[in-house]
Amino acid sequence: DGERETMTKASTTTITAQRLAALTAAADGTAREIEALEAKLRAIALRKRAIAERAVEENAAADAAAALARAAAQKAAREELPSREEQAFIDAEIGKSEEQQAWLERQGSDAGPRRG
Repeated sequence: DGERETMTKASTTTITAQRLAALTAAADGTAREIEALEAKLRAIALRKRAIAERAVEENAAADAAAALARAAAQKAAREELPSREEQAFIDAEIGKSEEQQAWLERQGSDAGPRRG
């Protein structure tokens, strides 16, 4: 009986050792999976940060381009506006032109209808 009891204990110990080894292997596998997932998360975080930095740079570039465009438009508008003297001359010329046009129209109406 003692031998049988020893064999049973040995068998139980072997089975327990095998289960413990299997659980340890499973735990190691799980630990490796967790480490792999953590590495993936770190890579995603790095990509996300790079994308955010690129977006900030692109926004800054767009803001700078818009500021340059506004400045160029303002400069062009200032250059296109005539000075007061130029505007007075232009107004006077327009006035003369209108007077000439009116004079020509009066001449045409004074002459009356032409007969051929």
